[in-house]
Amino acid sequence: MKNINKKVELKNYLYIFTGGILLSLSVVTFLAPNYIFPGGSPGIAMILNKVIGLPLGVLMLMINIPLILLSIKFINKKYGIRTVITILITSFTVDFFREFLQFEGFVIDPILASIYGGIVVGVALGFIIKGNAAAGGPAVVSKLISHKTNFKEQHILIFFDAVIIIVAGFVFKNIEITLYSLITVYVSGKGIELILSRKIF
Repeated sequence: MKNINKKVELKNYLYIFTGGILLSLSVVTFLAPNYIFPGGSPGIAMILNKVIGLPLGVLMLMINIPLILLSIKFINKKYGIRTVITILITSFTVDFFREFLQFEGFVIDPILASIYGGIVVGVALGFIIKGNAAAGGPAVVSKLISHKTNFKEQHILIFFDAVIIIVAGFVFKNIEITLYSLITVYVSGKGIELILSRKIF
């Protein structure tokens, strides 16, 4: 039984490590260079980055600190620990790729970036959810609500992301930001469903 539990937990950490790396790569190489907001803590961090100038990874960590505490207190302890590790991986690698390695945009085209960035974000979040963790931000709140209601976690997550993106459009007074970012949220939602609903990986 212990060996089975260890294998399951190892699989969970492989999922969240893969998801965290993919999420940070999508933000750094597709979304941030094209000013497309994916929702969640990366989206909030990108807004704050323009306002106060702190690195994205640092902002993501600052946003998630209270939500980390919330997840540990109200959900499962192991889920909370996995979420903490996911957030640390994502926050660190975003700044590592962006600030240290100075990765530039893979494409500087908002349409391509919104589609392909959304695909990578969706796959990344699908892996993280499959690893029984959250990427932080609204994902933690989504997990809490899904436990108390009949709503699916990924549907709640998409709703929160859409709200964040609409707010970003108002803050930057640019309707194109909202429209491109909504494409990203829609595509990422499909990516999440692909990973969670099919017998792959």
